[in-house]
Amino acid sequence: MPQRNKNSLKEKEGSLKEKELSLIFIDDLKKTSYLHTVDAEQDEAECHYHFLHLTFQEFFAAKFLTKHLQAYAKVEIPDVPAYLVQKNLGVKPKHDELVAFIATNKYNPRYEIVWWMVAGVLKDTALENFFNILDQIPQDLIGGRHQQVMMGCLNEARSQLNQAKILELEQTFKRSLHFEMKWNENGLSELGRQLLFPEHLLLAELNQSESKKSRLFKF
Repeated sequence: MPQRNKNSLKEKEGSLKEKELSLIFIDDLKKTSYLHTVDAEQDEAECHYHFLHLTFQEFFAAKFLTKHLQAYAKVEIPDVPAYLVQKNLGVKPKHDELVAFIATNKYNPRYEIVWWMVAGVLKDTALENFFNILDQIPQDLIGGRHQQVMMGCLNEARSQLNQAKILELEQTFKRSLHFEMKWNENGLSELGRQLLFPEHLLLAELNQSESKKSRLFKF
């Protein structure tokens, strides 16, 4: 998962239950340009490595999640309240652990790009299940943060997601847009001003009254 803490590759290698990485691969990995260490002058046992940029960690985290989500695609999504299940994902996480992990961290800004990557890689049933997991509790009571997460994932997955699910999500975005425009003092919508808000939904709103049009142009 994307964390900035430095970890010893040797410790990580020893913790793997299945020896998937050979020693030759580990040695080659240390020579790549995207791994960095400030302990180069230290003995190998005392060296700690970290990725040169957080994006690498986000990518590998997304690959790990998609691998297991795709494998569990036909498994029924358990109703596991995330706030009751606080687990770290192991080498082979159980399906309920994956569900709880996603639900627990779906609003964490550090994982936002991870969710986008996951949505962009998953396909078919696994992709629909992922959106259903994101929609499970706990959910942002106000709704703004939740819709931001869903918009980002939809933006990456639109070409792979079935049309019925896309329409369902977009209807939710429209309801949130109308709610904010109705109840905000200035009549504006913070959600509608997001870069990821579907542009065609805003253009469709231009068929409304002149007062609503003027507010849309202020976005």
